[in-house]
Amino acid sequence: MASSLVIHQRRGEYSVEIAIGSEQFSAVVDTGFTNPGCHTGLCVDAALFDRLRPGLLNPRAASAYDITGTLHRLRSGTTTARIVGLDDSAVETRVKDGGSNVVGVCFLTKLVGYRLEWSFSDRTRRIRRA
Repeated sequence: MASSLVIHQRRGEYSVEIAIGSEQFSAVVDTGFTNPGCHTGLCVDAALFDRLRPGLLNPRAASAYDITGTLHRLRSGTTTARIVGLDDSAVETRVKDGGSNVVGVCFLTKLVGYRLEWSFSDRTRRIRRA
């Protein structure tokens, strides 16, 4: 584990490895994925959500808007997730069955003591202890 993690751009996207219990998966960092109250930090595809579902707390249907502004009701639950390879990155967050694996602003804001740096010239992002 480390107090800093460099995220490189691949195919036009920045992604990190996320761990929830014994499940580990790649999630695209999506700075447009946020929500009022900042409770939901992750969306995952349906197959992964089904595997996570037995361990999720507070299951409920949650509202979400897509890029067109259309409202959807998605399955969701609360869990503890962490960024693989980054010290003290475990946060409690709501996970939604949103069709693809993304980590959003509301997850990143819970990384107390860390900051996100973005190098446009190097096309890298770094999460580092403040």
